[in-house]
Amino acid sequence: MLEKPEKKSIILPDNISCSITWCDGRCIFKEDTRFGQFYYGICSYSKRIWAITPLDYEKATMITTINVAPISKVCDRGKVCFDFKCPLNNFKKKAYVEEFAGMGEFTLGLPKNIEKVGEIWFNAGEYKNFWKNFIIPYSGGVLKYSEEKRNS
Repeated sequence: MLEKPEKKSIILPDNISCSITWCDGRCIFKEDTRFGQFYYGICSYSKRIWAITPLDYEKATMITTINVAPISKVCDRGKVCFDFKCPLNNFKKKAYVEEFAGMGEFTLGLPKNIEKVGEIWFNAGEYKNFWKNFIIPYSGGVLKYSEEKRNS
């Protein structure tokens, strides 16, 4: 019986481990709006959103680091990154759907031509520098919405 080859990762000499902070959309947007129904994954390398997932898909929030190699122009999440202005980005919609299997391609309402969009609203305009304020340095983590804190 043939065994699957072990998947090995290549460590590049300029490899940097960057934290990922997941921010519950209800911390920023009104909880009953469409934008409040997602987790926003903030990359500490680009200081912008690299992924979004619905609030009921918490599996993604276990991703707390991304390895980048700026000199080699490699990012281990570059194929699934929504920061199209990042020099390490090489987004592929199919790779995003595979990475977050179980979430569903249409759950996020991704445009069919997302690879040609240029920039998505949460990484453009007033939000371009907005997300860096929410980064949990070094270790990453999850910023969760609290009804109790909201009412106090």
